[in-house]
Amino acid sequence: MPAKYERVAEAIREQIRTGQLAVGDKLPSTAELKAEYDVSYGSIRGAMLVL
Repeated sequence: MPAKYERVAEAIREQIRTGQLAVGDKLPSTAELKAEYDVSYGSIRGAMLVL
């Protein structure tokens, strides 16, 4: 089972692949990402590092 930060990073990658996020779009805030994926700040930070 992938780590939480890996699942968040993969979800964001999928949004990019499907066009939900385009080049130049801003990502949601850390607070919004935390709430959407029900993870900690550290998991969001980890996802941003691998992206």
